Amino acid sequence: MNKLLPYLILLLQISCICYFAPFALHLEQDNSIDSFAVKGKKGEKNYQAFLKDFPEQDYFLIALELTQPILTRKEQEFSEEIFAKFGATPGLEQYYSLHSEIPQSLQQQIIDELGAEKIAQELHFPFLSEKGTLYTAIFELAALSLSEKTVLVDQTHQKIAFLEEKYAGQIRKIYLCGDPIVNYYLGESSEQIKSRLFPLLFGFSFFLLALLFGSVKAVLVSFLTVLSSLTMTMGIFALSGHTLNLLTNIIPTTIFVLTIAMQMHIFLSLAHSESIQEGLRKKIKPNFLITLTTSIGFGSLMTSQVQPIALLGQYMALAMWVIFFWSYLTHLGLSQIIKFKPTPRLSNQAFFPFLNKCAHLSRLYLLFPIMIIGFAIWAVPQNKIESNGLKYFSPEHSIRQDTKKMEEEITGGSTLEILIPRDDSQEYISFDFYTKVAHWEKNIAKLPQIRDVISLESQLQLIHKSILGFDKYTLDSLQFTNPEVLQRIQQEIKRHQEKIYANFLSPNFYRVRLICNSIGSEEFIALQKEIQIISKKEKFSSPVIITGVIARLMEIQNYLHSSLAKSLLLTLALVIFLMAIFIRRVSIIYISLIPNLFPLACMGMVLCLAGIPTTISSVMVFSIAFGIAVDDSIHFLHTFFLHESKGFEVAWQKSLELNGLAVFFTSLVLMGGFSIISFSSFLPIRDFGLLLSLAIFMAFIGDIIFLPLLLRSQKLPKNSTILFILLIFLTSCETKSTQEPWTKRIESVESSKLSLSLIKKLSQDPHELVRAQLIAQVNDPKTLHSFLPEQSWYVRSQMAKNPHISAETAKELIEDSSWRVQQALAQNPHVGWNILKELATLEDWRVRRALMEHPKTPLEEIMKWAKSPSPLIHKEVAQVFAQKTLNEFFDLLDLLEEENFWTAQSRLIENIARNTFANPEILNYLSGEDDWETRRLLSQNHGISPKIQELLAEDKDEDVRLALVDNKKLLPSILEKLAQDKSEKVRKAAVEKLEEKRK
Repeated sequence: MNKLLPYLILLLQISCICYFAPFALHLEQDNSIDSFAVKGKKGEKNYQAFLKDFPEQDYFLIALELTQPILTRKEQEFSEEIFAKFGATPGLEQYYSLHSEIPQSLQQQIIDELGAEKIAQELHFPFLSEKGTLYTAIFELAALSLSEKTVLVDQTHQKIAFLEEKYAGQIRKIYLCGDPIVNYYLGESSEQIKSRLFPLLFGFSFFLLALLFGSVKAVLVSFLTVLSSLTMTMGIFALSGHTLNLLTNIIPTTIFVLTIAMQMHIFLSLAHSESIQEGLRKKIKPNFLITLTTSIGFGSLMTSQVQPIALLGQYMALAMWVIFFWSYLTHLGLSQIIKFKPTPRLSNQAFFPFLNKCAHLSRLYLLFPIMIIGFAIWAVPQNKIESNGLKYFSPEHSIRQDTKKMEEEITGGSTLEILIPRDDSQEYISFDFYTKVAHWEKNIAKLPQIRDVISLESQLQLIHKSILGFDKYTLDSLQFTNPEVLQRIQQEIKRHQEKIYANFLSPNFYRVRLICNSIGSEEFIALQKEIQIISKKEKFSSPVIITGVIARLMEIQNYLHSSLAKSLLLTLALVIFLMAIFIRRVSIIYISLIPNLFPLACMGMVLCLAGIPTTISSVMVFSIAFGIAVDDSIHFLHTFFLHESKGFEVAWQKSLELNGLAVFFTSLVLMGGFSIISFSSFLPIRDFGLLLSLAIFMAFIGDIIFLPLLLRSQKLPKNSTILFILLIFLTSCETKSTQEPWTKRIESVESSKLSLSLIKKLSQDPHELVRAQLIAQVNDPKTLHSFLPEQSWYVRSQMAKNPHISAETAKELIEDSSWRVQQALAQNPHVGWNILKELATLEDWRVRRALMEHPKTPLEEIMKWAKSPSPLIHKEVAQVFAQKTLNEFFDLLDLLEEENFWTAQSRLIENIARNTFANPEILNYLSGEDDWETRRLLSQNHGISPKIQELLAEDKDEDVRLALVDNKKLLPSILEKLAQDKSEKVRKAAVEKLEEKRK
C-alpha cells in the first residue's frame, strides 16, 4: 500500500469535517405546526382555505398576579404600565387588554358597580379573572422568522424575571402561555439534546470504549469515524436548507448508534486478523448488507407526506452509506498511521462457557419470546396515545404550570378556527345570517371544552354593552331585532376598527375563533362531533370548516403514529427479505424473526405495563431498536453460515468468537450512553432513552440465547409454532374492534344489541366517543354502576344522563370532580328529588341553572334562590320562569308573597319584564301591573306583542310612554300615535324618532 495514501485519506477526512462542521453546528430548531403539515390531507386543505381569506395570527397571553386584587384605578394603571413594557418588545405588533378594549369612561364604572366576577362574564374575553387576582393581556406577534420568534420569547422571559424582581412588593407572579411559548419550549428541549445530553452521551460512550479496550487509539479512531459521519450528514442537511425538530433531532443520535455498532464489529475483526486490510475484508460483506438493508428501511419513510418524516428517512438512508464509507476509510487512513491493533481487555474465553450453555438450552425456551411478542401485538395497539403536546413536559415545567393557572382562572390554552360559509358575499352580514350565527355561537359557548368565543358577534355585543351601560343592560337587550340597527353598528365598527372586519369577515366566510382547553385526540374528536351536530341544526349553505392549531395538530399526530407504525412493518418485512436473498437462505426469515421482534416486544410490554403513553418518539424508537437488533443478527448469521458445513457447534463457536464480544461491547456502550438521555426533563426524550436502553439489552439476549436455539434446529418446534399461530389469531380477534375507525365502532354500538361480552369489550375501547355511546345505550342500572371508575368526564356525563341510572350511582356522581357531570345529572328528568336536593348545595351556577329547569325541583327550593342577594342569581331565576306557564309564574309569586319576600318578588318581575323571549302570556299580565317601573321596563322590551304596545301607548304614566318611544321594535303606527300624545315630552321624543327613521 502506498505510504502517502493513509495521510491523504486522513487529510481528506479532516478537510471534510472542517468544511461541514460549521453548517452542522448552526442548525436551527423549528417545531412549529407548519413544519409538520401533512400535505394533501383534509386538515391542511382546510387551513389553506383559511389562509386565503384571513391573516395568520400568532399570539400569547401574559397574566399579572398582583399582591392585591386588581379592583382600583391605581392597580389597573400599574398593570397597564407593565403591559406597555412588554408591548415595547420588538416583534410584538400590538396587545389587547381591558384598558384597550373598553371605553375609558366605563372602565372604573363597571369595576365599581359589577365587580371582578361579573366583568369576567361580560367581556367577550375575560381580561380580568373572576377572583380579581389575574389581569391579562393578549399580545399579537408580527410576521417573524423562526430565529426572531426565539429572540422575542427570550426577551419576554428576561423581562418577566426583571419585573418580578423589581416590583416584588406589587407583583406576586407573571404567567406566560400560548402556542408560540409551547413551540419555544419544544425548541429548547430539542436544543437540550444537542447541547447537553448528546455531548454527555458522546463523552460517556467513549469513556467506556477506553475502559473496554484500554487504549486511547480505540477512542481516537471511533471519535474520528463518528465525527466524520455526523458532520458530513448534518452538514449536507444544513446546506439543503432544512431545520431540526422533534423528529429530525433523532438523526444525530441514530448516526452515533449505528457508527459505534459498525466500529465494534470491525475492531473485533481487526483483533483476530493479521493485518488491517484482512480484518476489513472479513467484515465488508455483512457491513455492506447492513448498510443496504438499513438504508432501504429508512428510505421507505421518504414516501411520507410529513416533511420531517421524509427528511428523517432520506438523511438516515444517506447516513448509512456515509457511515460505511468513513468506517473503512478511517482504518485505511488513521489506523494505518497509528498502527492500530485493538486488544480488548475481556476475552472470548471468559464468555464461552456461559454462551455455549445458552446455545444448548431446551427449545421450549422459545415459548418465552413468542409469548412476549404475542402480548405486545395485543397490548401496544390499545396503549393510550398522548397527543396533548403540553403533557410532553413534566408536571413541574413552567409552561404546564402557567397554562394550568390560566385555564383555571382566565381562558383556554389553545384555539380552533371555524369558518362558516356565507349565504352571500355582501359587505356586511345580513340579518338572517346574523340570526343563525348568533344562535350557533350561543350553543357553541355551552360546550364543556369551549372557554371563549371571539367573533364579529362578540364585538357587536361589546359595542351594545358599551352603549347600554354595563350596569343596566340585559342579555335579551343585546339581541338585534332590527336589521337597520344591525347594519348601522356594523358600519360603525368597520369605520373605526377596520381590522376587526379583516379578521372575522370575508366574502366567502364568517370566522369564529374558539378558545378551548388544551386537549388530546379523544376530547378533540368529541368536541368536533358536537360542533358538527350544532352546525347541522342551523342549516348553513354548506358544512362549516374546522381548522386551527388543535385541528392541525391532531391530524398531524394521528398521521405520524399510523405512518410510522406502517413504515416499521414495511421495513421489517423488507429487511428480512433482503437478508434471505443475500444469505441465500429462506429459513433466515423465521430464524431472524423472533430474536429481532423480541426487543421490540419487550419495549411494547414495558410501554403498556409502566403506563407510558405512545408518543411520536416512542414509535420512532421501535425503528431504531430494530436497526440495532438486525445489524447484530446479520453479523452472527453471516459468520455462522460461512462455517455451517463444519456442524452447528463449530459454526456457532466461530460466530461467537468473531462477533460475541463486539455485540456485548456495543450493547454495553450504547446502554450506558442512552441511560443518560433518560434523565431529560422532556418526557418523550426521557422515554426514548429508557426504551432504547432496554431494547439494546434485550437485543443482546435475543442474539445469544434465542438465535442459537433456532439455528440448532433450523425450524420452529411444533408446539411453539402452534402457540404462535394461536396467539396471532386471538390477537386479531381481540383487536378487530380497535382497528376499525371509531365512527364505524359507534355505528356498531348503535345498531347492535348489547350483550355482556360486547359491553365488556367496548368498555375498553380507546376512544371515549365509543364508550360514551355504549353507556348511553346501557339499560341495566348495575352494569351502568360498573362504569364509575371511567376517567373521561365526557363518558361520565353520558352516564349521568342515562334514564336507567340508579340512586346509588347518582350519589357517587354528585361528588364528581367535573361540573359538567353534575350539570348532566341535574338535567336528567329521571333523577329523584333526594339527589337533586344534594346537587342544590353545590355553588356552581351551571348546575344551579339546570336544577331550576328540572321538572321535579319544587318551588320552595327555587324560592331560596329567588331571595338570594346576588343579582346574577335573580337573573337566572327570571330567565327560567320567563319560559314557564302563567300559572307556574303565579305560583312562585304567591309563594314569595306568603313568605313576605317582597324584594325578591319585585326583582323577579323586573327581570322577566326585560326578557325578550318571555312567555307572551306573562308579558301581557305584566302590562297591567300597578308598579309603573315594571311597565316602564316592559316598554323597553323588544319582544312585546303589538297588543301590549297598544296598551302601553295608552298607559297613564308619562315615563312608561316615553320609554316605549325608545323601543327599537315599536310599530310605526304606535309611534305615530305617540307623536300625538298629550305629554309634550312624549310627543317631542316620538317626532324625533319619526324624523330619524325618515332620514
